[in-house]
Formats: sequence, structure tokens, C-alpha cells
Amino acid sequence: MTQTLNKKVAMTLAAGVVLSLASVPYNAFAEPIKELPNVEVPSKNSEASSKYSVIPVFNPEKTTASTFGEGWTKTEQNQGGKLVSYSQVNPTTDKKGKIGLVYSNVATYEGRSLDLKITITDWKPYFNGDKVISYGREAISHTQTGYSDVQQEWQYIDSETKKNVDVKGSFMTFVDMDGMQSITFDKATTANIDKIYVSEDTWLDASTIDGGLKIAETANKTSVDSDLFAQFTALFDGGKMTFSWGKDYEGAGYSKNNSSPKGFAGNEYFAYSSTKPVRTEVLEPTKLVSDSNEKDKNENTLDYVQEAYSYTVSHTVPDERKEFYYKSYQMEDQLIDELNLDSVSITNEKGEDVTALFENKTTDNAVKFVAKSEILQKADFYNHTYFYNLGVKVKKKR
Repeated sequence: MTQTLNKKVAMTLAAGVVLSLASVPYNAFAEPIKELPNVEVPSKNSEASSKYSVIPVFNPEKTTASTFGEGWTKTEQNQGGKLVSYSQVNPTTDKKGKIGLVYSNVATYEGRSLDLKITITDWKPYFNGDKVISYGREAISHTQTGYSDVQQEWQYIDSETKKNVDVKGSFMTFVDMDGMQSITFDKATTANIDKIYVSEDTWLDASTIDGGLKIAETANKTSVDSDLFAQFTALFDGGKMTFSWGKDYEGAGYSKNNSSPKGFAGNEYFAYSSTKPVRTEVLEPTKLVSDSNEKDKNENTLDYVQEAYSYTVSHTVPDERKEFYYKSYQMEDQLIDELNLDSVSITNEKGEDVTALFENKTTDNAVKFVAKSEILQKADFYNHTYFYNLGVKVKKKR
């Protein structure tokens, strides 16, 4: 017996305005970022399309960091507390494109877990002496010291198969851009940036380099992670991003031997956030089926009619700012008449049972779970994927 899924799943949340996003080509310029044609200062009615749903998040219970390529060493760095990092010190030219690391289980896409693979593809040294490229082991973090830029490719891969995954869309909010730091997206990634959000008082500048987009702080001022004027959000078509993370050491007054009037150069920290300055359109749920010998399929074949199997409806709730918290949230699904619903449980991406967060309003084969109103006002509800696990059997014929 082959069972094809009923795809009708409804998610009800706070109403919003759907924003149609269009990719606009860049012209050559060197001016404030707000002058770009596809840059928006978001209003209260702005909404990011559900297409841009994937963001890497470090999960302490499930995420691990593993390096590939030669030359990695483990070091401990103090950045407001202990941060244990993998460091690649002054790598040789032959290692370009051959070194990097993989963060496991950092996102969910269409019901499946994703890893993030980072490959270091090029670098431009500025200092004559010690230079460091490092990545965190206890967070998705990246620093460099002594390089004008470090070019890297961030690619999502399937956690199980390790194959590249071409997600429909992703996003990232880049924060704390100061001290003449810059992010330069290559030509292909620049072409895939559909929208950029900035604050009204943004201090960021933009310019084009070889068809790519460079966004930088050029006045050598300082900021903190929460300063909206020092950050921007980019919505990407697809799930691959190639960019350089750099600093204008010369412009900031550093000599080639690591010295400046401000003292020794510290780590240039690449910081990003999983929130956007706009509401996110409701993301599409995914429905998969599993049985004793098939896992997470769009359809399955039963070995015998009474074999038990399960549906899993997964839905990702993005990390929203408090002003965008949901007014209501419910999951509904109508099972076909030929099935009996045997059991229901709700888990998150950590495998934790979170059934208690919802009211069960299921009647016969009309499955319905409603999030408790007080839960929706807490940050803990957001930035999770919820899995509604429905155990079913085919009804016995009379």
C-alpha cells in the first residue's frame, strides 16, 4: 500500500503585509548604503518573505565544530569571557580552498537538519608578523587579525547525506560593523541579494568591486552589537554565500608591524544576529512520513495494511524581535478518513518534548494544536522548529 501525504496544513498567526521582493542590479558607486536601489529602511508594515527562512544557529545540545584540512590548532581566547577557538595561524598559499570547518545541526529546512560548511578560499595579509584566522568551537564565530580580508564560502549541507543543499532563501543580520571593518560579497552572491534592510541613521557605506558589493564603516568609529546604525540585514536567494571579512588597517592607522597610536591590533570579530528588523512572513510547514523501514519521505509503502507509521509536520518559528511576536499560532491538519490517529507529541529541534506549550483541540481526524497565549509573549517560543508527530494506523475493514 502506498500512502501519499495530505499536504493541506494551515498555520494561523498575526496578520501582516506580504512584501514582493525584486532583485535590482548594482551600479558603480561609493556612497551611503541607503542610496542602493534595493535597500529599505523598514516601516511598521514591512515584512520579509517566508522564502528567506534559513539562518545558522549554534545549538549547544546538538551542534559540534569539526575542522578539515591541515594546520589547525586549538587556542583559548578571552572575548568578554572564555571562548575556545580553532585557529589557523598564517596559512600557506597551498591551503587556499582546502581548509575550513563544519558546524553540525545548525538549521532545519523542509524537515531535515542542515550543517554549515565554511571553506576558506583566499586571504590578503597586511601585517608582516603574526596573523590569525580563527573560528569558534562553542558558537558560530569568526575572527581575523592582520589580514586585509579573509575570503570564505558558507554552504549549507544535509546533516545526514553531507550533500550540498540549495535552500530557497536565507538571511543574515551583520552587526557591530565599526573600526573600518568591511564585508565584501563576491559577484555571484551580490547578484543573489534580493533586499537589504538598514536603520534610518545607518553609518554604513557601500561600493562595488569587480561586480561584488562592499559594505563598510569608513570613519573608524566604534559600536556595540545592539547599535542599529552599525548593522544591516541581507536577504539571499539560495543558501550559499561567498564573502570577504576584512579591515582597512592602513586607513585605521596601523603599520605593517602591528603598531598604531591605539596600540596592538586585536581580533576583528565577524558578528551576526538571527533576528531581522522586520516581521517575517509565516513560513511554510513541511509534512513527511516515516515507518519501520522508511524515514522522512514524501510518501511511503506499507509492508502490511496494519503497519503503524507516523506523519511529522514541521514548522520553523523564526527568531523575532519582541515587537513582532505572534498574536496567535495554531497548527491544523486533516487526516484522511481511512486513518486512525493513535498518538500525538510535539518536540523541538533539540528533541525536547514541548507538548505542554500547546492546547490540544483535536477532534477525531481534525488535528489542531494552539499555542498558549502566554507562551507567545516569551522569547523562548521563537527561534525553534516544532515537530508535530502524529502516529497513525489504517482503519480495519469491517
